[in-house]
Amino acid sequence: MGERLRGKVALITGAGKGIGREAAVLFAREGAHVVAADIDGAAATETVARAEAEGGAALAAVGDVAVEADVERMIAEGARRFGGLSILYNNAGVLWKDRDRSVLETDGQWW
Repeated sequence: MGERLRGKVALITGAGKGIGREAAVLFAREGAHVVAADIDGAAATETVARAEAEGGAALAAVGDVAVEADVERMIAEGARRFGGLSILYNNAGVLWKDRDRSVLETDGQWW
C-alpha cells in the first residue's frame, strides 16, 4: 500500500463505476480513507469492497449529488466515520435538459 495519501479522507462522487470507482481504489491503495458516494448503493458497496481489498478503509455513501440534503448527509457520514474530509473528488455529473444554461447564468441554488 502506498503512503502518498495516508491520513487523508477523500469523498469521491460517482464512485460506483468507471473513473470514480478506479479513483476510489487508487486513493485507497495510496493510503486514503475513502467515502465512495454514488446514487447506486450496490455499486458503491462493490467499490468499498475493492478499496478494502487494497488495504484501505472505505465507506459507501448513497445519495444523489443533485439533491443538496443528500450531499450534506454524505459529507456528514464521511466526516463522522473518519474524523473529517480533506479531499473532494467531484466525479459525478448532473444534467437537466430543461435547465441548460451557461456557468455564468447558474446561481448557487442550482449548483
